[in-house]
Amino acid sequence: MPGVYGLVGPQPEENLRRMADAMQLFDHFIRDPAFHEARFGAGRTHTGQVGEPSSPRGMGDVAIWVEGEAYNLDSGSGGLAQALLVADAANNLIPFLATLDGYFCAVLYDRVRGTVRLITDRYGMRPLYWYHMGDRFAWGSDVKAILAAEGIDKRINPLGFDMFMDLGYLVADHTWFEHIRLMEPATILEYDIGRNQTTSVRYWNWSDIAPIELAFDEAVDAFAERFTDAVLRRFDPNEHIGITLSGGLDSRAILAAVATRYPDHAGHTLTFGIPGSEDLRIARQATEIAGWHHHFAPLTHADWLESRYQQVWITDGLIELTHLHGYEAIRDASGFMPVNLSGYAGDVIAGGGYLAKIPADTRLNTTDAGKFYGRWVHETALQSPFFDIAKGEPHLLMHRVRRFTNHGTINTLPWIHHRKPFFDNRLIEWIYGIPDTYRAENRLYAAALKRHFAPYFETIPWQKTGKPVGRLNPPGFPIRPLLKAVRLAKQMMGLAPRKQYTDYPAWIRQKETAGMLHDLLSAPDARYRMFTDDNLAERWLTPHVRFRIPDHTSKILRAATVEVYLRKALG
Repeated sequence: MPGVYGLVGPQPEENLRRMADAMQLFDHFIRDPAFHEARFGAGRTHTGQVGEPSSPRGMGDVAIWVEGEAYNLDSGSGGLAQALLVADAANNLIPFLATLDGYFCAVLYDRVRGTVRLITDRYGMRPLYWYHMGDRFAWGSDVKAILAAEGIDKRINPLGFDMFMDLGYLVADHTWFEHIRLMEPATILEYDIGRNQTTSVRYWNWSDIAPIELAFDEAVDAFAERFTDAVLRRFDPNEHIGITLSGGLDSRAILAAVATRYPDHAGHTLTFGIPGSEDLRIARQATEIAGWHHHFAPLTHADWLESRYQQVWITDGLIELTHLHGYEAIRDASGFMPVNLSGYAGDVIAGGGYLAKIPADTRLNTTDAGKFYGRWVHETALQSPFFDIAKGEPHLLMHRVRRFTNHGTINTLPWIHHRKPFFDNRLIEWIYGIPDTYRAENRLYAAALKRHFAPYFETIPWQKTGKPVGRLNPPGFPIRPLLKAVRLAKQMMGLAPRKQYTDYPAWIRQKETAGMLHDLLSAPDARYRMFTDDNLAERWLTPHVRFRIPDHTSKILRAATVEVYLRKALG
């Protein structure tokens, strides 16, 4: 994806060129001029859609590279890079970052102090990876940038394969390589060049959020106000900003907020999926009310697998290719909506989607965390002071959502920039200040949407339930087994539910696709064989193709992701 990269070590000029080549995934990427001196080198590759037009910017003896943007800067700040430089010069960087609302990563080089500082945004949504072994220190928005430099230790992470096959993603700071780590959220990582040492500091913690006392009815209006503000901070009618619109609530709520504030603005929405799906029908209804232009990009079984191999490399093999859909539509959509307002994680933050599995207003414990992370819960820094708040969801947001859901947007960053209103600082601080019980079962969210955005929610159904938005009451014992039996019956008959926008179980059974997967996973030199003696084609693919139940889609495509990525990464 677009981003920053660099290193401290031997031959910085040559290594910087190699790193830049690795980051230059597409011809439309813009490569800023390389900067190198002594043993230091840094650069940036970007799309030109948002942020700094060129890097680095400098102030005195400090140079900065930034990828991304912020939403709460004064108009006279001169942009994010300049604002960071000014804060640093005033010895005010940590307090400034603690209030900064943005989606970015940054690198500060101080030639006098001899330090390199890597910075992540508050929620770590714009990933930045780092490496320190021997006399080499390297960083990159992509793992592939670090791998491209000479002298990098490429030992495989011994936990990676089992973790990925269990979860479909890697938790905490893990990557596929033992010595390449993902930076933590809200962190400044400093490398002292002379001492060859790293130190880190958090500039914000979840414990900074204070409890809020507010009646439920007042909270309904307060949520609508803060949510609308969050959306509008990320929207400008003079920019080409669109919305990827599904049949869910989150993207529709964003559309409603914009259209209510700018009723005469006719933007663009984009829906992708299976023709005839509920997502498509609902998205068209909402778009028509707003008076916007709707675009549909069908997803079919034709040529879906091999084209995803590229996406595995773009996302550094950190999410299974089951979830790499959408880029097919985004590539074309970037011409009319280079910036997307994303409903990312709205169901969790506003809808309380995880509260059905964890206690309300209680810090996450090992037992409840295990429902999400399984045997890998002890890798997730559950006791970190970062999560010192009587809430369980922050930990899930910083691990499961950041490491899994986030890669759905990273998947398309080469073509389109995403803005995520549900991760607005003021909204997050308010949401996790009020009682969890307000949001449980979708109570608060449903009430706010119906009260403040009625035309979009009173009659148009919610894809998840088939009914207009309301409180979620989990089905009782007699209904749940019946619904499961109906799903299994449809699966046995080869019928894809209309609620789904893909049908991977059936697509895998297509003769050509099954053959490609068999060749990939049965190869004698398959890279995954360094972790297991099993033939994963025989273990998962063969029974899936022969029988409709059980469904091995996830295991098959996780194994394929591992194999595709490691073949490319290891050569």
